Amino acid sequence: YPAARIEICVDTNPLPERKLAVLAGIGWVGKNGCVYVENCGSWVALGEIVTDAPISSGIGPPRPLPSRCGDCTLCMDACPTGAITSPGVIDRSRCVSELTQQAESIHVELRSAFGARIYGCDICQEVCPLNAGTEPVTPEFAQEVFPGAYPELVPLLNVTAAEFRKKLSSSSIGWIGRTRIRRNAAIAAANTGCTDAIPSLEAMRSNQHAMLRETAEWAIKEIRRRVSNTRYGEARRLT
Repeated sequence: YPAARIEICVDTNPLPERKLAVLAGIGWVGKNGCVYVENCGSWVALGEIVTDAPISSGIGPPRPLPSRCGDCTLCMDACPTGAITSPGVIDRSRCVSELTQQAESIHVELRSAFGARIYGCDICQEVCPLNAGTEPVTPEFAQEVFPGAYPELVPLLNVTAAEFRKKLSSSSIGWIGRTRIRRNAAIAAANTGCTDAIPSLEAMRSNQHAMLRETAEWAIKEIRRRVSNTRYGEARRLT
């Protein structure tokens, strides 16, 4: 179809990808809001080709696939912020994956739910029995740990614009930008009691971005609080 218009869409596009996947008979939506594909579970990446070419499968419209969640609520129970308010319904204002991507400052009461995460959250998928034992069908996704999956916090706190462009801008997390990456790293440092991060956080307190200044201030206090509590607990055990 040389005259056809074609647009490839992946992830960041206005299409309702999950709804389209269900309508296409590719999968069904679980209680965690993710699309499940037979033999793959919810560990799938959705992509679309939008075209005006006259394409037909020749087999008629696909049948909707039934949910296999049953009475299981493990994903709903495991969500650290209770963001799965009902089966398949996600409160985006509380979803950790969504929060790591948002441009605004993170509410203090939700920061501890980040844990050591810099980007995204897969808890609701990790606890799902339907994901147990699934194997990657694409060789590129067969490795257990991707390069850069567990970055050091201090280098992220200090990452310059040039370093970000060179190392992260073309990665899957690059689109959220340097400011949000540094904010998330500050929250992770606080949640893990990373004392090595304090000098970098002290420097961040004078950053031009108010969000970074506030997050750094909070993170320093939180790290010191955690260290103090740990020392107090150790002292009590010795007495």
